[in-house]
Amino acid sequence: TSGVELYLECSPFESEIFDAVVPNVTGLVRARTCAILYDVIPAIFPDCYLADVNSRETYARKLSLLTGSDFLLSISDWSRLDLVRHFGVSPRVIGNIGGGVDAYFYDDGKGTKLPSAVSPSVEKLLGENCIFYLGGGDWRKNECALIDAYALLPESLRSKHRLVFAHTTTPAHWKRFADHAEKRGVGDRLVHTGYIEDNDLKLLYEKCALFVFPSLYEGFGLPIAEAMVCGAPVLASGTSSMPEVCGQAAILIENPADPREIAQKIEHILSDEILRQDLRQRSHARREHFRWSHVAARMNRHLDRWMGRCVGSDSSCSVHDTAGYPKHPMAIFTPLPP
Repeated sequence: TSGVELYLECSPFESEIFDAVVPNVTGLVRARTCAILYDVIPAIFPDCYLADVNSRETYARKLSLLTGSDFLLSISDWSRLDLVRHFGVSPRVIGNIGGGVDAYFYDDGKGTKLPSAVSPSVEKLLGENCIFYLGGGDWRKNECALIDAYALLPESLRSKHRLVFAHTTTPAHWKRFADHAEKRGVGDRLVHTGYIEDNDLKLLYEKCALFVFPSLYEGFGLPIAEAMVCGAPVLASGTSSMPEVCGQAAILIENPADPREIAQKIEHILSDEILRQDLRQRSHARREHFRWSHVAARMNRHLDRWMGRCVGSDSSCSVHDTAGYPKHPMAIFTPLPP
């Protein structure tokens, strides 16, 4: 490790198969160590994620990469505070850098252009108004509550707006949602796209009447950021990290466990075209916050401050200043191809 100034662990909770390539070097290297903090959700809800001894031991070992590092970079202030609250880590060694959205979701010449082909299933949806949701089927995503909320909408709105779910799941898992929708009398209005390519995802974000993200708990909330970059009007939960991701650009659900509140806010937004256009404009104004260049700038500012490279007044080390940050040599070790 001679000459190495900082060892950065980008994904401390990767699968066990990466241990030989991405080891826990905390305490073994002379360089300072830093890790990216995404969330500690399994530790907060251990009964749901750490039910057996093996998973608890594996998670504890991976968690030591975080608690044993000299510095941490979190993707949200909420995740930063979770680590402080639950594990007693000093807030002074955790810097919030936020999260970014891939360049191809931007349509301004600064990102990579996507292919123009659209899948037939998504092309059919583009001609309809839809309430769009993207998630992974985890209990935290609160999908049954969204179906319940949709069922509570007036028939006049349901007849004009399909409820579209986009996520990859097993047929058995999806059947649970389909059966739930049938019991609520809206089975014929629920659409499951399955896995969709980024080109289709971008189009659904852009064309949807409303993007709804009623999750109960997040470390960041990437679909919210993607939807905003694409200019979608957004309704999202007002819990955990989601308010800081939304800023002032979305309508928030105070209690996402209550389908009635979700339904009331969906109805309010879909019934007010002026409000929806205002939300689209707010999303568009928020999109710059999620550029990776801005995330990188915030990361550099934190690292320079911790490594003692900042000079002058405190303002010269501001993590909100995205211009003029210094560039340092970097070596990347990865089991994946370049």
